Amino acid sequence: MSKKNPLSLFTFKRVIIPIIIGLGVAFYMVYTDLEHQTNPLKAIVNNWTWASTLFLFIALLCAVMRDLMYMYRIRLLSDKRLSWRQSFEVIMLWEFGSAITPSVVGGSALAFFIVSLEGISPGRSTAIVMITALLDELFYIIITPIVILLVGVNQAFINNSGFTFLGKEFGIIPIFFIGYGFMCLLTLVILIAIFIAPKGFRHILYSLSNKRMFRKLSNGMKK
Repeated sequence: MSKKNPLSLFTFKRVIIPIIIGLGVAFYMVYTDLEHQTNPLKAIVNNWTWASTLFLFIALLCAVMRDLMYMYRIRLLSDKRLSWRQSFEVIMLWEFGSAITPSVVGGSALAFFIVSLEGISPGRSTAIVMITALLDELFYIIITPIVILLVGVNQAFINNSGFTFLGKEFGIIPIFFIGYGFMCLLTLVILIAIFIAPKGFRHILYSLSNKRMFRKLSNGMKK
């Protein structure tokens, strides 16, 4: 008996109903919040202009362009084994995974499973996801300092709030550098795994494939 493709579960009827319910609840919550005079949304609605509509439309175009570039990138990384439709399905599910999972986990944790559903071997899927993550992290690492230098530290960190941990107070700037340092460390690990010590990383994958929960993927991990 052939296994059913999990992507076939995402039919139009099964997707449109949750979307309608979610949008209905969101519009209801926004509408009820607008009844409060002090709500920031009310001030936005009262001061809405055609320029606001124009820039909102531009923002939507930028979001569409970003997803199109994501589709093009993953199609290239798969050596065009993924069609445009498959690339669209992968990116949409990837974005959905990023939206419903905690920010610490992110969509990359689900991307390996999503890409492998399209017939890409687990080993190649892992490589695609890691290179994609590397490109995203490199963009953040390079662009963030440039933006801070352009706008200035005072403008980049307007909000001076922080939090207390173990009796010590941390401001927004130390929190930023902790997060930025974590991103740099993650990028360094990916660079080592892909370009410096790929054989060592392959050995780690082989070791994982021998675990009980990954034994079904052991053959694909070596491809």
